[in-house]
Amino acid sequence: MHSGEENLNPFKKGGSELNLQQNQVTGMITDGQGNPLAGVTVLIKGTTIGTLSDGSGRYTLNNVPPNSVLIFSFIGSATQEIPLDGRSRLDVP
Repeated sequence: MHSGEENLNPFKKGGSELNLQQNQVTGMITDGQGNPLAGVTVLIKGTTIGTLSDGSGRYTLNNVPPNSVLIFSFIGSATQEIPLDGRSRLDVP
């Protein structure tokens, strides 16, 4: 009988290890005039992992897969989805 142990390891897929390389992403969010925006929600698309920009418009996210898409949302502004494309810094004007 099959023990099913392979199914208990979330880091394996099809018998091979998944690419688990993750990094920290930082950036600054500003308005159209270059003023920092505080309180912008930054989420990793498809997850509940996120943060808010601080009073200086800066944000930091840890353990971000390099091919993630970040979602930036702020009351009164259009939501933006920006592919990370392996970057560790992503500023949003």
